[in-house]
Amino acid sequence: MSGAEIIRARFAACRIRRPRRRGAALVLAAALMIVAMAMLAFCVDLGYMMTVRSEMKRATDAAALAGAALLVDGQQEAELEAFEYLVRNPVGKRLWVEDPDWEQRLAELAAQNDEKYDVEVGHWDPTTRTFVPSSELPSTLRITAVHDNVPLFFGQFFRPTGSVSVRTESIARYQPRDIVLVLDFSGSMTDDSELKRIGEFGASVRSRVETNLQQIW
Repeated sequence: MSGAEIIRARFAACRIRRPRRRGAALVLAAALMIVAMAMLAFCVDLGYMMTVRSEMKRATDAAALAGAALLVDGQQEAELEAFEYLVRNPVGKRLWVEDPDWEQRLAELAAQNDEKYDVEVGHWDPTTRTFVPSSELPSTLRITAVHDNVPLFFGQFFRPTGSVSVRTESIARYQPRDIVLVLDFSGSMTDDSELKRIGEFGASVRSRVETNLQQIW
């Protein structure tokens, strides 16, 4: 046996045989794919829940604003107006009341759905920034609504009901404002900004007046 053959034989004898690991990456990829699919399902359901919550908040905001504007006509009128605007805003592509004649049966439907929404009248405390229930000359309306059976796309495999409930609350305050209408029958206010005779008072007065007008603008 030559020297080269002896070296090759010794090298082959000293070489460590590594165990074969075919398919190990496939098993790991399958496990990670399951985790990725679970995270994707969670993100889809969470995004849909947030969308429904935003639509619910929009509906209760509109109801509170509409109802607060009619508090001057009485609490009953304000509650019906709030319920009407709650129905007009769809949530999850569905209307609050599935009735084509809901406008003619507004009071009846409001009584039937009193478990899903609540209307309170009172006042708004600007110091503590809280709603204070009160029936004495109320100026603020609080709407609380619950949307049951919001369907989940993938959560139904993990929850027995396959749906969740979304609750939102909105507060609106009616604050009347005075509007003053001034009629200038004498015409004395028509030429205030034209400065037709300002030249009679000299250049220094004109400069000061124009500077003052610029600051006002």
